[in-house]
Amino acid sequence: MGTWKYDPRHHAFDGKTIIGLNSPSLPVLIPPAYGLQDVGFETYTGDGPISYWNNYVGVSQMGGQGPFSDPRIGLTIDQHPDRITDKLPALLQYQLSLGPPAPPAGSFDVAAAGRGATLFAGKANCASCHTPPTFTDVSSGANPGIPVLHDNAVGTEPEYAKMTATKEYRATFLKSL
Repeated sequence: MGTWKYDPRHHAFDGKTIIGLNSPSLPVLIPPAYGLQDVGFETYTGDGPISYWNNYVGVSQMGGQGPFSDPRIGLTIDQHPDRITDKLPALLQYQLSLGPPAPPAGSFDVAAAGRGATLFAGKANCASCHTPPTFTDVSSGANPGIPVLHDNAVGTEPEYAKMTATKEYRATFLKSL
């Protein structure tokens, strides 16, 4: 699958059976679990907030017992007893508390980063979607409870986006990368 890649939408496990969801498998880069404070709709496809993703992964990927349902992807798992749901709020608070690590000294070319920043804000037009302070526009719509998403042709993994609940992407947050 490649370093730091995984395809969580290839299959699910309901505690007894592996359920095929999408084929072929299209592993994508696992997004960072830090720097998520104030991002909103933290999953990069905008499927939902961190707790949605923790619930999905805990129940359908890691064999944790509990309920998960998302009709957008045609998946409902209902396991008893529920050993997941009451842990989601504390896990969310922990994840939101993780700040981005400082880059190691000498790990990047400062002059190249400066040239990149000029392109980002200017000719490349990146800043039109990657807006401060989190450098994503996902919560910039008229209703912050509805994510601003982009057509899957814009994303870095358009074929993968077609397998997600939203079929779209949110602009990746760059605040902590």
